[in-house]
Amino acid sequence: MAKTKAKAKAKTKILTVSKSSISYTRVRLGKKRPKWKYLSSALRRQIDAAQIAKGRWRYIVIHNSATSRGSAKAFDRYHREVKKMRNGLAYHFVIGNGSYSGDGEVEIGSRWSKQQQGGHLKSLAQNRVAIGICLVGDFDSSRVRDHQFEALDELVTYLQAKCGKIVVTTHRRINVVPTSCPGRYFPDKKVMAAYNG
Repeated sequence: MAKTKAKAKAKTKILTVSKSSISYTRVRLGKKRPKWKYLSSALRRQIDAAQIAKGRWRYIVIHNSATSRGSAKAFDRYHREVKKMRNGLAYHFVIGNGSYSGDGEVEIGSRWSKQQQGGHLKSLAQNRVAIGICLVGDFDSSRVRDHQFEALDELVTYLQAKCGKIVVTTHRRINVVPTSCPGRYFPDKKVMAAYNG
C-alpha cells in the first residue's frame, strides 16, 4: 500500500513557478482525476464524437491570445473577417479567463469537430499534425489564471488519452518564425516536462 502511494505521488508533477512578483499557486499537472471539474460529460462526449484517425495528431501546441479578453466566438469572427481564414477559428480549443467565457471554460472549435488542420502555426506541415489550444490572456504582462491551468491540465490529459502520447509544446518552441507566445510568464518548460516525461 505504501509503495502504491509513493508511485502515485512520484507520477504527479507539481507546478510552482516564480517570475518577479508573479507567483503561480501549486497546480498539479498530469494527475489522475476521479471526477472532471472543467471537462463535463457533455464536453467529453463532444470531444469523443470527432472521428480521429490513428496517428492523426503528433503535437498539442499551447498559445495565449495576447488579449485581455476573448472567447472562441470572438476569435472565430476575427479570424474569418480580419485574417480572412476560410475555416475561421485557428485553434481547436479555447480556454476562457472569465471575460467573454467562463474562467477555465473549455470551448471546442469546429476544427476539432471536423478534424481539420489548425491555422495556429506558421508552417502548413505543422498545422496538419498539431492540435492548437489557446488560453485567453496576455501572458507577457500577466500570469495564467489557476482555473485556466487546471482546465488545460484536464484537456491535455484527456487528449493524450484519446490521441496517444502526443508531444505537448508551446507556440514559441515549435513555430518556424520566432514568437514570444504564449508569453514570458507562461512556464512552458515545466508544463512540457509534466506531459512529455
